[in-house]
Amino acid sequence: MATPADSALTRNKFGDVGISWWWLKDPANPQRMIVVLEGEPFWGDRSTGRGGVFGGKQGGLFGWGILQLSYELQPQFPFTNGIVTFKKGLPAGLWPDVATMDDQPGMRSNTYNIDYNSRANSWRVKGQTPLAAADFTATDPVAGPHGLIKVGGDPGTDSLMDEIVLNSRAAGSVTIAGRRIDVTGWRAGYWRMRMFGSLADSLLNPTRSWGGWEYAPVMEPDGGASEFYGIMNNSGRYSGPLIDARPSGTRICSKTTLDFGPYRPGRPLLGELTPPFAVHTIPEWIKVRCAPGQPFSMEKTFYPDSTDYGSAGILDGTEMPVHTVPGSFGTYEHFRWGYYKLKAVGS
Repeated sequence: MATPADSALTRNKFGDVGISWWWLKDPANPQRMIVVLEGEPFWGDRSTGRGGVFGGKQGGLFGWGILQLSYELQPQFPFTNGIVTFKKGLPAGLWPDVATMDDQPGMRSNTYNIDYNSRANSWRVKGQTPLAAADFTATDPVAGPHGLIKVGGDPGTDSLMDEIVLNSRAAGSVTIAGRRIDVTGWRAGYWRMRMFGSLADSLLNPTRSWGGWEYAPVMEPDGGASEFYGIMNNSGRYSGPLIDARPSGTRICSKTTLDFGPYRPGRPLLGELTPPFAVHTIPEWIKVRCAPGQPFSMEKTFYPDSTDYGSAGILDGTEMPVHTVPGSFGTYEHFRWGYYKLKAVGS
């Protein structure tokens, strides 16, 4: 299980692209999501007091920003589906800054800070730029998993995920391009990950790396959460955990089996751009079970609430609403590389 300490920048000692984000969801409008995103591009030695491309003591360049996703039933120009809309103005605000690793949970810079209060077991997120601002707290956090997914390519690029907060209660606001959004009463999740080396390995070595991924964290009415995530390897075999996170404790099965319900044709963001140019299909449901021999016997079913997806030429993927039980809400990612889709057609 992930701990607040896993969010310290020094914990990611890979000299790779690190990335973290808070995602905020409104229980009254699960079709909407706000993401407070932060990334560290190709930092060097990750040790206390250092940071940056060459591991210097002057700090490491990173970028942060706020993005709003709004799932509209009707397309909004210039897109052909509802994943992103300009209906309420600019949907994002990004900004560069410099941070130095201090070995404490979260991160601190001139314009963006994530701080953990161990006595209150709460998080404070505060940031200010000309394009975006964040000022909210996350209380009653429920933790998710910490660990690697071994994908069968270069072991040095195995994907790392630390879900320090899988569900919590938010209070405060975010601002995008002058529009203040009250997030009090929303739910918040926070995690760090490293998978860009694995993505690059898949592009450079498609015959031995992986073909896509599945990911669905779902916040539920009791303050808990259900989640599964994992990677499809080159032969189509899925590897990944199932998580049941409650205020009373978190249960994790590291090995699982998946069943996909009937597939529906998806609706692409800007048209289908990925060879073999067949429409990306979305399952009606995904049933996830703990594999034999795991410490728990769990089964959960996830129901995607949209068919919208993006096609990028090299891969197709979703970022859509999903639910498990009544009153739940989350996000589903269903990605496949183009070469994997071509291989599937050829077989």
